Amino acid sequence: MQAITLFFSLLAADYRHIDAIECKAFRDCMEKLPKGKVVATTVYLADIADYAAMNAVYETYFPALKPARNTVAAKLTGGARMAINATLYTGEAEPRGVSPANVTNTVPITPGILTPDRFFIAGILGRDSNTGTIPATPETQVQMCFTRLANVLNTAHVAPSQMLQATVYHTATVSREAVEDGLARFFGPNRTVATTILEVPALALGAQVGLNGVALAQDFAKDVESVDAIVKALYASISTQNWDRLRYISHPTARLKTSTLDEYISRNAKAMEEQKFAEDELSRKELIFENLATIWGDFGIRRGSDPAYIRKGVNSIQLFREGTRWWVMNVNWDNAR
Repeated sequence: MQAITLFFSLLAADYRHIDAIECKAFRDCMEKLPKGKVVATTVYLADIADYAAMNAVYETYFPALKPARNTVAAKLTGGARMAINATLYTGEAEPRGVSPANVTNTVPITPGILTPDRFFIAGILGRDSNTGTIPATPETQVQMCFTRLANVLNTAHVAPSQMLQATVYHTATVSREAVEDGLARFFGPNRTVATTILEVPALALGAQVGLNGVALAQDFAKDVESVDAIVKALYASISTQNWDRLRYISHPTARLKTSTLDEYISRNAKAMEEQKFAEDELSRKELIFENLATIWGDFGIRRGSDPAYIRKGVNSIQLFREGTRWWVMNVNWDNAR
């Protein structure tokens, strides 16, 4: 079986990923799936003709909220007929289902699942779910996928710019070029969403292309509209330990001193939260040329709501504008002695 997973490094701490469970009987797979708030699953079938039979078993294990599910055909090992992976939400809040109005859904899937910080999007096929019609050409099938994606995002009040990850599955009937063109049209030439394109043997219900993904449930688009906005967002995200916000404003290659963003968060997040770390901008000097900006700023470190600064220093922040948005590229700092 070809491993097809979400980019789980993009998930926050309140999630648990279950690697693919393979089995010869559908019920065996479902029995092995851990209990809890399952928000997303991917089902792999050795034979896509088993889709209806799998659904009949699958839906009995989710009598209330059905996860955002994606289903593809795949080569399984050891005579397995089915494999399933899953994402569980372990936070206190109850996930909420999102279903666009006037859309028929005859299978045990919720089109979208909202948690406090993520929006999980189920498999969307290049097929009209109300009529069962599949558009005549690969290009229009891809277009239908993204039209349906826009409908799900709009229903959840999530913008395309909030998408963190999207996986597009296509059969040999639909070219990779058609998929790339669809992604470019939907997300624009400077897309920040992490994308994976995979060719599979077959998809459900005769479709030739489909997609699923994960988005931020919070909108940080205004944070990157100007130099002032992104600098304020940088201080705010550090002070509140809002790592989703920090990831959004930071370029994938960004460095905090010599650390990548993930290295910085992994090394410092726990202590910063325990110590109620907060950082205020005290003053700022800006040097801006076209798409480049360097910020020289004095900062003060405090604990929680205590106004007394326990340390002061200087930040050197390098920004870059790409298209209509700014990126944090590098942050270096030194403490006053």
